[in-house]
Amino acid sequence: MVQYKMLESKRYSKTGAKDWIARYDSQFEKEVQRMIFPELKTEAEDYRLNRNPFFIKFVRRVGDGENHNSFVLSLDHFQKLIKSPAGKGRFGGVRVSYESLEGVYLRDSDFLGLIRSGYIGTHKEQSKALASIISKVAEGDRAVVVAWQRLMTVAGKPGH
Repeated sequence: MVQYKMLESKRYSKTGAKDWIARYDSQFEKEVQRMIFPELKTEAEDYRLNRNPFFIKFVRRVGDGENHNSFVLSLDHFQKLIKSPAGKGRFGGVRVSYESLEGVYLRDSDFLGLIRSGYIGTHKEQSKALASIISKVAEGDRAVVVAWQRLMTVAGKPGH
């Protein structure tokens, strides 16, 4: 499951360098919070590099008419990035950019290869639970929303 985010062109006045950046605003933060997948309660029998099915694809807003350069980050990689110095902008805000990643991201072909080979995605038990929903969506012109409930704590006490 891929969330798309647009990269905006940015030229730095002091250096003249150009980069493509995405800013992490309150809406983006809410979307990321909705991507946190419930923990697997049993031991998984199959191997995954990353069991979370959520990824973020960053796409340059302006392309050449046929191709928009992009890169993909796993949710885990993204969460680590925004907490690191590389994920901070000049004024302390969170940002994602080509330069800050220093080439450490998935290209489309890499991402698709990892999916095809089964190295990323949900475990078998999770996939079985989602299979009927996915097959109905694949049959025709349908959309699906999958939701789960999480117990939240307020000041150290369980809440709603």
